[in-house]
Amino acid sequence: SLLLSQQQNLNPWPAAPVVYGLQVWYRADLGTATDANNRVTRWTDLAGNGVHATPADPAAQPLLVPAVFGAKPVVRFDGSTSTLRSGTVDLLKGRHDITGFLVVSPASSRYIPASL
Repeated sequence: SLLLSQQQNLNPWPAAPVVYGLQVWYRADLGTATDANNRVTRWTDLAGNGVHATPADPAAQPLLVPAVFGAKPVVRFDGSTSTLRSGTVDLLKGRHDITGFLVVSPASSRYIPASL
C-alpha cells in the first residue's frame, strides 16, 4: 500500500502537508490515470488510505487538462455529467471539526448543484 511504502521511505508521492488525520488527498498533477483521450479513469488517494476515485459511468469521465493552473494540470468536470466516485470515508473520525480545501474555477455564473 502507499501508506506502507511511505512508512518505509519508499513513497513515490511527496510528503503530505498534513501530518495527522489526513483522510483523503487528490492532486491533479500526481496519481491521475487517464485513457487515450485524457479522460480520468482513476484518481489515486495520495493519503494512502485507499479511497481512490473512479468514474461510475465511463461516459461521464472528467478530463485531465495539462498546464491550466500555472504549469499544473487540472481535472476538468463538465458541470453536468462528469463525475468520479470513491469509497466511503469517515472524515470526522470521532472529531467535531473538519477542514477541506478545493480549488475551483467556475466556467460561468449559472447555478450548478454539486456535492463533494
